[in-house]
This record gives sequence, structure tokens and C-alpha cells, in this order.
Amino acid sequence: MNRHHLNRVAASCMIWASLTLPSMSQAQNKCEGSLTDFDAVYCYQKVFLQADKDLNTVYGKLMSALPGSAKNTLKTLQRTWIKDRDASSVIDRDGFKYVSVGRATQMTVTRVNELNDRLRECLSSGCRVALLR
Repeated sequence: MNRHHLNRVAASCMIWASLTLPSMSQAQNKCEGSLTDFDAVYCYQKVFLQADKDLNTVYGKLMSALPGSAKNTLKTLQRTWIKDRDASSVIDRDGFKYVSVGRATQMTVTRVNELNDRLRECLSSGCRVALLR
């Protein structure tokens, strides 16, 4: 399965999820206690989506705080990081590709923390561009 096909499959899954999630049971809105496999996937997805939202928020704030030349540096670094996260989160097993939402979430939360550290630094004592990674 090529990358283009995987992107189409992922996009169609996300479209399906956005159309069907509002009609799912009330139990799925509570990610606690004993969960079915499908409920667990839904809950993991919710956590990932929140981490991704947090990442976009802190990235935007940091971009605003950085001096001009550092903005291009962060943009390049972030694009590389996204490619690495995505590649690290795909598992190839028995001819099938799986996405580890847990791995993607863990990496995203770590990145949010890294960018928050740089943002706090910029706001308090000045941006140290050399610390961007």
C-alpha cells in the first residue's frame, strides 16, 4: 500500500468519524472504566486530537514571540518533527500498516512541552534561538 493510498484511507476514516461520532453512545463520551476496543480507540483519538490542538496553539504563540529569522528555523524544524513523528508512529506488521495513536500522542505531548519551554523563555528572558530543535 503506497503512501498516497494510506493518506486517502486515513482521510476517509477521519471523514467517517466526523460524520458518525456525534451519534455514538453516551458511554463513549466518558473515557473511564471498562471500555470496549472501539471505545478505547475513540478515547485515544480524543486525547491525540487535544494534544494536536495544544501543539498548534503553542506553535502559533511561539511563532509570534520569535524574531523574524527564527520563525523560518522553527517552521523548518516543525515540519521535520511532524514527518519524524508520523514515520515513528506507523507500524508495519504482516503486510499491513498500523498507526500507533499512543506513540503519536506521547511524541506530540513531548513536543508541546518543548515548545512551551521555548515560549516561556521568550516571554521571560528573551528567545534563545539556538535552543530550538
